[in-house]
Amino acid sequence: MKIMLFMRDSKYKTHYIIAFVGILVLGVGVFLLSQSPKSEPRGENVVVIIPDGLRKEQTASLLADALGWSTEQERKFVVEDTARDIRHVEGVFPGGAYTFSTASSTYEVASALLDVAVDRYRRLGAGLTPDEWYDVLKVASIAEREAETIADLNQRAEEIWQSWRNDELLQSDATVQYVRDSMQMYASESCKNGNTTSGMVSYDEYTTDTGETRTVCIHWRLAYIGAGDDYEWWAPVTDNDRALEHGHNTYLYSGVPQHPVATPYEESIMAARGTRDAHIGN
Repeated sequence: MKIMLFMRDSKYKTHYIIAFVGILVLGVGVFLLSQSPKSEPRGENVVVIIPDGLRKEQTASLLADALGWSTEQERKFVVEDTARDIRHVEGVFPGGAYTFSTASSTYEVASALLDVAVDRYRRLGAGLTPDEWYDVLKVASIAEREAETIADLNQRAEEIWQSWRNDELLQSDATVQYVRDSMQMYASESCKNGNTTSGMVSYDEYTTDTGETRTVCIHWRLAYIGAGDDYEWWAPVTDNDRALEHGHNTYLYSGVPQHPVATPYEESIMAARGTRDAHIGN
């Protein structure tokens, strides 16, 4: 049996492919989605190492490379299979070692990741409602992109909770990166004609410092045009980026984005959970 181990380093965007023949021994934290031994083989088994800290679009690109997806399959994974609940479309696709058949559907692959996310919630989110848990993921995902050490991680998570509670401007470059990259990789005209691939419409209301209420369309998330592109996610932000008009730009609007900016590492989740409990209570 030929197994390919595919890994992409999320920070330096390097690729590692190891092919070997023999018996694959799987340890703790490895998740399987392959054919039953009794069934006729429909495709090759591929072990995909997915790191935490990625946007789901990055995960989709990694999976597409490893499993041989078409551009349309990659798009479907992003805008349909991982967007079953419009309130929870990011931050819930944990890293790990996953074994997939190249014949697995994009829906099956997304389901495997979501099942692991449910297990992570049960382990790390005990006592929290689903919405409270999602808030923890939001804070964790921002904090980890702006912290260099564990001490920095806890401090940044605490600052985010305090800013959020006080309705202050967070001024987070991570949220600006999220906004800028999303605006580049999603069609923005969908808000004008009311049509989307998935048929869902989503708007957010934000209050400015002057008390003005603005309705901001976030419809572009559902019209992904970046499938198949070799886009450089998370590039450093510029002053022009920080001035982008969007409700999730925390230099312009208080609060945090509607979704996590990526799927955070467990260490970041624990830091966000601990600082939340200290300031908000269990």
